[in-house]
Amino acid sequence: MNTLEYFHGQEVTQKASGLKMTVDAQLSDSLVKCVYYDQGKLFGTEMALDKIEPLFNGDLI
Repeated sequence: MNTLEYFHGQEVTQKASGLKMTVDAQLSDSLVKCVYYDQGKLFGTEMALDKIEPLFNGDLI
């Protein structure tokens, strides 16, 4: 089984909604804390690794 590692500042997308977020910290092998802006306010959320995917340099934002 491959274990993904995320780093502070990495951009990711929530698979279900397409919401773009920034990784704050990887909390465990299966959980990251992400932050995102909505209507000018900063929000934080914890996401399971299987619910997000990394954005790559070639992705359109």
